[in-house]
Amino acid sequence: MRIELGNLTGAGVPAADRLWSLSAALAHLRGFVSDKAGELGKSAALSIACPNLLVAPILVDSLTPALVQLLRNAIEHGVERPVDRLVAGKPLTARIAVAVTAKPDHLLLEVSDDGAGIDPAAVVTAAFAAGAISQEAGTTADPMTLLHHRGVTLAGGDTARRGNGLKRAGQRLRAVGGTIAIHSEKGLGASATITIPLSRIGTVIAPGQALLDEGVPVQARR
Repeated sequence: MRIELGNLTGAGVPAADRLWSLSAALAHLRGFVSDKAGELGKSAALSIACPNLLVAPILVDSLTPALVQLLRNAIEHGVERPVDRLVAGKPLTARIAVAVTAKPDHLLLEVSDDGAGIDPAAVVTAAFAAGAISQEAGTTADPMTLLHHRGVTLAGGDTARRGNGLKRAGQRLRAVGGTIAIHSEKGLGASATITIPLSRIGTVIAPGQALLDEGVPVQARR
């Protein structure tokens, strides 16, 4: 694919042939994190590390809702309230990060936080309560993979209406062949790693230009 920079507004270019600055597409997530944390009486700040990349619209359309869901999970279930962070010796404002890495054949995105982490035993208990596994299977299953099952939640309450956030995030990424792996260390935080094969994105990821940081679409010709 050759990127044509002569048409920076994208006028007259079919939407399917436009490329977008990924860093610009993710920038609004900082405001989402700050606002969501404030709604819950918490404090959190998001940092984004993303190289200048141009990506196809289908990636932005699939990736953004998935990241929003993962960030919501981190704020609601991972980040402690300020008083609890103070007791734990942590900064009052939680640190959440999104890091993007472009590999030769796939794209990696990691969403991490310095919150309370995930208790593996609690996940197994929740999965059993939701009917996701049998009691025998709980002794051999990887607790982090159980979080993908419908109804598995550590928040309590009505499991028929909760515990589907990670599942929804995975569904959002299905269009681009993305997968999510969860890692956690109790008391220190958790991370979700998204892997997307470049063969499913529909375009070659190319280095971005400084002018594209405002999210201006550019013409792309095959």
